[in-house]
Amino acid sequence: MKTRGGLGNVGALLIFLSLATFLRASEKVTCSAPAATAHATSEYFVSVAAHERHKVHVSIRYHGATATLFEMPAWNALYQVRDFAQYVTGLQAENSRGRALHVTAIDKSSWQVDAGDGCVVVAYDILANAPGPFSAQANDEHVFLNWAQVLMYSPAMRNANLMLTLEDVPQEWSLHDLGLFDETRADQVYRLKAPVPYDHLVDSPVEIGRNQFASFDDGGAHFRLVIDADPADYDLVGLKSAIAKIVSAEMEWMQDHPFDDYTFLLHFPHGPIGGGMEHSYGTAITTPADRLKENALEPLGTVAHEFFHLWNVKRIRPQAMEPVDYEHEQYTRSLWFCEGVTSTVSELMMVRAGLEDEKAYLAHLSGVVTEFESTPAHRSQSPQASSVQAWLEGHPYYRRPERSESYYTSGELIGVLLDLKVRAVTGGRKSLRDLFQYMNSQYAQQDRFYDDEKGVQLAAEAVSGTSFEDFFDRYVRGTDSISYDQFFEMVGLKIQNFAMQASDAGFDASVNFTGLPEVVRITPGSAVEAAGVRVGDTLAGIDNHEYFGDLSSYLAGHKPGEEVGFQFKTRTGRTISVHVPLQESNQSGFALVDLPSVSAGQRAQREAWMRGDDLPAGGTQ
Repeated sequence: MKTRGGLGNVGALLIFLSLATFLRASEKVTCSAPAATAHATSEYFVSVAAHERHKVHVSIRYHGATATLFEMPAWNALYQVRDFAQYVTGLQAENSRGRALHVTAIDKSSWQVDAGDGCVVVAYDILANAPGPFSAQANDEHVFLNWAQVLMYSPAMRNANLMLTLEDVPQEWSLHDLGLFDETRADQVYRLKAPVPYDHLVDSPVEIGRNQFASFDDGGAHFRLVIDADPADYDLVGLKSAIAKIVSAEMEWMQDHPFDDYTFLLHFPHGPIGGGMEHSYGTAITTPADRLKENALEPLGTVAHEFFHLWNVKRIRPQAMEPVDYEHEQYTRSLWFCEGVTSTVSELMMVRAGLEDEKAYLAHLSGVVTEFESTPAHRSQSPQASSVQAWLEGHPYYRRPERSESYYTSGELIGVLLDLKVRAVTGGRKSLRDLFQYMNSQYAQQDRFYDDEKGVQLAAEAVSGTSFEDFFDRYVRGTDSISYDQFFEMVGLKIQNFAMQASDAGFDASVNFTGLPEVVRITPGSAVEAAGVRVGDTLAGIDNHEYFGDLSSYLAGHKPGEEVGFQFKTRTGRTISVHVPLQESNQSGFALVDLPSVSAGQRAQREAWMRGDDLPAGGTQ
């Protein structure tokens, strides 16, 4: 079992360092001050003194007898090249005597620093003003940092140990991360417990602010909730109880917990950004406060998804994602499994935890089928292809339904079908649970990575004792139509197609992870077109409320003939408000319903399937 505690043994002597080595905001990092850290090849000093101006100041001290290349990651967290170098200002370097060294730009994200005389200090400011779990944000309310978006690194020193000191934290604020920092402050300063490689640091974002806390223990592990929000916006007791149920269900399902401590960094802002980002020893999750008021347990689906990522993708990991290439697109064919099948499991875990019943689960799954079948691109883009092409998701046109099918949606559906197929060929004695436990033991627990092309297929075959070549050729690598009833018959269900009346606003908007929904289609002659809205503008609000989410999901709750007010931000920064009478649109829907007659065996299989269990020995078949 891997634990984070092992990282803290290298530099135990650091706790004896004098507080006099820490700097004030007005002091400059030089080769002589503060005192050097033992066991660290490079030292990073990060000041948040200018957090109210969204500025973070970074100094890097290292031994530089030869010219040294530094790079700023071009991507992190999302499969999108976001070029974090665009936020770097005032980059400079000096030697041990305080003399300036020449810094040469190599490309858009790389710089070469001239050789020093044994010691070099590189310094720069970086803008941190993007909300959400995938970004870096510094303001008058808090500081949240994904380190790959803040810290340059030297490829030559990437695997060496670095020390990081975080300075000028406001007196009334505290710092929390995923286990690397000593969370006991010295005046306005926090430090890592011990030097770590860059990749380890990048996997541990920090939250600094006036946070609320909760904790619980389960299965020999300790869990923390660190919350950045107005306490009036959420129910801490209810949230803690529900998260504890999810954690317990998933650890029991996997029969494993590869950590001693796990932290949920939860943000509930007044704004439209939402989502979650997984890490090895915790997760960062953002849910708009308005959604919490509508549903106090709104974040739980994301919690279940992100928590299961600690196995699927953080430890059960495709070979193509290792080692991380921070500078270039890193293609994998298995995002349908990493993300989509994680959604399959997380939804089952909601049932297992007692937070969702059969009716709610089948309604959710019916919605997945409807979304998949209503997206024209699924006929031409396989789940494997959508995984490879994920790097286009930052472009609005790519997200149009005729251009791409989400690997989240297709992957979740394939995960359900894969589970049912394994159950069918084994009489319910094996399932998706066995597949994940097998991959956990064969890959994660042996520090190995699976083959992107065939790894999941081979695991399914090993668990079931049956070839899955045809299944993967048709539904993962191909785009064959799905014969749903053949899969769902064993659990007493069938797919029923029906015509449903929907509302059309005269435009479509697609969601990106990093901002407001973008307009991707406008109906000619519509009220939205007449108001001056154009493709590429953003949907800033609905009925004077910021809105983050799928437009069709919002419209599903409104009938044709109703009038809805939309607010748009144009690409030139202008705000357009327009009231739209919703038009009628006829669409096809899909629902999972009982077969005319459901046998005791089918009912038993359904109950086991929806809890993620194997059918017990002697169970009804």
